[in-house]
Amino acid sequence: MTEHHQGWPLDRVLLTGQPVRKSVTALLGPFVQTIYNVYGTSEVCDVTYKEITEKVDYEEYNAGEPRLGATIRVVDKYGNPVPSGVCGHVIIKSNGVFEGYIADKETTNQSFNKDGYFLTQDYGYLNNAGELVTYGRIKDIIQRGENYYHPSWIESIIKECLGVLEAIVVKVPDQLLHHEICVCFVSDKDAEINEHTVENFCKKKFLKQNSVEDTAYPKYYINIRDIPLNNNGKYDRIAIEKFAANYLNLTA
Repeated sequence: MTEHHQGWPLDRVLLTGQPVRKSVTALLGPFVQTIYNVYGTSEVCDVTYKEITEKVDYEEYNAGEPRLGATIRVVDKYGNPVPSGVCGHVIIKSNGVFEGYIADKETTNQSFNKDGYFLTQDYGYLNNAGELVTYGRIKDIIQRGENYYHPSWIESIIKECLGVLEAIVVKVPDQLLHHEICVCFVSDKDAEINEHTVENFCKKKFLKQNSVEDTAYPKYYINIRDIPLNNNGKYDRIAIEKFAANYLNLTA
């Protein structure tokens, strides 16, 4: 029997601010009984929550059901609702929505649709249970030809590669397809892993016959020492995009 100190493990931990990965819930699992994942924005407050007790089997990026007084829709680029399981723009109507940006009526008007839903600029989908699964910001989407991919989805697959500690997927310029997919990863110093290792892993994961994943196969791979963070403590995708484009000598 394991002896626990008083107050340990923790009763609950609240996570908010960015999409929650399964690796995070699995890491916290032994130290906390229940994890709560909360989604919201400064403009609408918190609008969903997910109670996570099965830390290992947690559905990655699941932010849970809308809270009382909140309505969430996912729409395509034309503003039309999409079916469950289909990704799109997350829009929200909530009792806690703000009235507008101070002294900026133009931005305020652009932030709502005609039905009064706030346009979050977040990318995700509603699953069959009505829970919101959100990947991150629309501005991070990679457009390769006619296909659109959010890096979080690709990152979650690459992090399954043995020896990869962290991975960030960014868009780099391509004169034919607009964007190409570049993987920047941090490897375990004790693991024999390099760019070719990760590329071969991705070939097995993405290059499947008759699969929608075919065109999500990354073209470029860079092994880096660490991933820079921005002032909010999140991955600095803009800095990584610039670094990758310069490293690969790519221009738009």
